[in-house]
Amino acid sequence: MKSVAIVDRLNCFVNSLPIKFYHRPAKKFVREFIAGMMISKSTLLTNIVRSLSGDNKDFKPNYKRITRRLGEVDLTVAYEGQQRRVFEEITDDTVIAIDPGDIAKPYSKVLECLAKVADGSDDHRIKPGYSLLGAVAVNPKRQDKPPQPSVLELYTSESGGFVSENTMIKDFISEIHARTKGRGIHVIDRGGDRGVLLKHYFELGQKFIIRLKDRYLIGEDGLTIPMGKRRQIERKDLEYSATIQRVSAPP
Repeated sequence: MKSVAIVDRLNCFVNSLPIKFYHRPAKKFVREFIAGMMISKSTLLTNIVRSLSGDNKDFKPNYKRITRRLGEVDLTVAYEGQQRRVFEEITDDTVIAIDPGDIAKPYSKVLECLAKVADGSDDHRIKPGYSLLGAVAVNPKRQDKPPQPSVLELYTSESGGFVSENTMIKDFISEIHARTKGRGIHVIDRGGDRGVLLKHYFELGQKFIIRLKDRYLIGEDGLTIPMGKRRQIERKDLEYSATIQRVSAPP
């Protein structure tokens, strides 16, 4: 995406923030903070401030200023407003990619409710951290429009209300289904072919695409039956079929 288009979208987003919650200095801060994240490609405060500082002597005062402003400006309203706009734009053809993830905090000792996670960026080694659930919406028919992050939630097995990972994912799916009124096509890659999730999608009546291994047979009743490795899913067992064609690249 071209730099001019990115700046235009950022300005459009900031200008759409309600005056009731964001006066001019607050909007200026939001623009600066988001620009810092985009430039640094990071959500770490030190990296954001460093990207906004001309040299080392600017870092310390900028760090103090931005830390103070983060405590004064409530970004929740901006987040919820952007999320609402994304959900309103979702159509029946929109792909909603759902991806479980993690944030590893191997050196943290005092963060609240740290749990054990498999660090996906380090060969799934077990480390202290938090689990993530994210969803990004993209309409393949509108190539001029970039993917739109819609939901990002953090959870931990050490919290008081935690039941199970499957319960968290099911609740996450249900939330998106309710917010979009069933529009869109949910897509899950890794870990999506769990029987409990497939059954949940059938119960919701939500369109979905999941990469299946040869572990399940999808029956006419919409339930999933463990099949082990005795056989693979046959086309007649699926309600829908698809053909993948190889398309040659243009010269």
